[in-house]
Amino acid sequence: MPEYCIQAAMFRIPFFLINRFVHDFWILREVGSKKVVAQLHGLATSRKTGKIVPIGYSRGHSLKAHCITYDANFANLHGLQLGSFELPIHAYHTVCTNKDCIQHWLRIRTAVEVINNLDLDYPPGGFSIPWSSTINSNSIYHTFSQVMGIPMHIFKGFVQIGIQTSIYDQIKSYL
Repeated sequence: MPEYCIQAAMFRIPFFLINRFVHDFWILREVGSKKVVAQLHGLATSRKTGKIVPIGYSRGHSLKAHCITYDANFANLHGLQLGSFELPIHAYHTVCTNKDCIQHWLRIRTAVEVINNLDLDYPPGGFSIPWSSTINSNSIYHTFSQVMGIPMHIFKGFVQIGIQTSIYDQIKSYL
C-alpha cells in the first residue's frame, strides 16, 4: 500500500503587477513517487454550465468545492471524482504524514456535497469589503482543514483574502 501525505498548496494569482495574492488549496501526494493524486479546492463555478471559471465575476457564479482525483484506481477505490483540472503548485507545505492520512483526506467526501448544496455566491473578483468578511476559495481551504482535522498552513508574505473565514459551523452538523 502506498504512503501518502497531505500538503497545503498555493497558486499565485496574477493581479496587475502585484504577484502576492494567492489561492490556497490542498493536495494529496503519494510519498514514494511524489505524484499528486488529488487536489482539493474551493472554486468559482458557473451555475449554468457547472464548469470552473477563473475568478467569480457575475451573479451566475457560485463557490463550489471540488476534489479532483488524477489516479483512476484511487478514485474508483474511494468513490472520488476523476478529473483533469489541475492548478500549478507554486509552493507547498506538508501538514500531515501520518499513516492515517487517507482517513483524514476521505473525510472531505461528504463535506464537498454539503458545501455545494449551500449554493454560496462567489464574491465578484473574489473578495468582499471588508476583506475579513469574504467567503471565497480560501475560506473553503480553511474549512477543509477543520473537516480533515489537520493544521491550516498560512503562506507567509502573501495576501490570502478569505482565509480567516470558515463555513465549518454551517456544515458540521451534516458531516
